[in-house]
Amino acid sequence: MNAASLERRYAESLFAVSEKHSLTEKVMEDLRLICGTCSDEALAKTLSAPSILVSDSEKKAVLRELFGGRVCGISLNFLFLLVDRKRTGLLKGFAEGFEALVYESRNVETCFVESAVPLSEEDLETLRQGLEARLSKKLIINKTAVCPSLIGGVRVTVKNDVLDGSIAAALTDIKRSLLSL
Repeated sequence: MNAASLERRYAESLFAVSEKHSLTEKVMEDLRLICGTCSDEALAKTLSAPSILVSDSEKKAVLRELFGGRVCGISLNFLFLLVDRKRTGLLKGFAEGFEALVYESRNVETCFVESAVPLSEEDLETLRQGLEARLSKKLIINKTAVCPSLIGGVRVTVKNDVLDGSIAAALTDIKRSLLSL
């Protein structure tokens, strides 16, 4: 089974369990904490080490020490399952798949915003509200970038759709119009 199929399958199972126990938001928060912590190179090497070097019980003890009391039981048991199944290297993919399922179930889309200049939190909130009204979906701006080549305005990517309200795009449109005359 390929990694994408595994990630989807594990994410769906975790989502079903977390929904059943009304802990979906907590599990999503836990997975963010866990992924952030497990991005540490030494910890990642320990968790992915063959059992002959670091036993599964030692890996679980490390995880229990790091996350016991900080994450809910569902999240900790999920980590233990990944250790047992030798799937800790796919943790980030499982977390991303879980988050996608949560957003999908709540009709939420994530978007990427590029602007010519840095945007304030107030500007991002105004933009988000306007986009939500236009798209009839709840949006979460999960990533922003400053791209001076836009000259002015913003470019927003939601899934595979690009909404380009930049001056650079407007100038390109004008150039095309003039060249077609």
